[in-house]
Amino acid sequence: MSKLTLPSLCVATASFNAEELIDNNWKVFLGEQDKRSAELTEVNLSKADFVTCLTPIETSISGEEKLSRLKNNTDTIRYGATVFMGLWKDYEVNKKNSILERLYCQKEITYLDFFGDVLGTKDGRKNVLLLYRRLDVWYWNHRWLEYPWRNVDLSVVSSQVS
Repeated sequence: MSKLTLPSLCVATASFNAEELIDNNWKVFLGEQDKRSAELTEVNLSKADFVTCLTPIETSISGEEKLSRLKNNTDTIRYGATVFMGLWKDYEVNKKNSILERLYCQKEITYLDFFGDVLGTKDGRKNVLLLYRRLDVWYWNHRWLEYPWRNVDLSVVSSQVS
């Protein structure tokens, strides 16, 4: 019996510049960064975990609480802006053959957020980057940590700790 081989879910990370992508008032909060994510040159999303951080009795939590729970799990890397950019660039080039489309087809994933880098403006509002699929197209955005996160809001993390 032959084994079915699925297409690779490896993607190269890409440099990220908040001022270029969003606005010149945006920056990465260095104290909130998972530096291990920034050091990665490639990630294998078939080995990643997609987590909500909700307990069985919760329907939502704030982004600040989600960040706290993710940071407390030191065994995982919180993927950040360079992974986000790698996925976005891959999607721009490959569209229907992109890693994001494969994640959708294989795991029905339509939303990913990236808590490895917390971004913000000079007024101190904290946000994270996200990718979402709507009407067969992927988009990027950012989300304020004060908003509620629900069971469909998946964060991508990995145990690729060296």
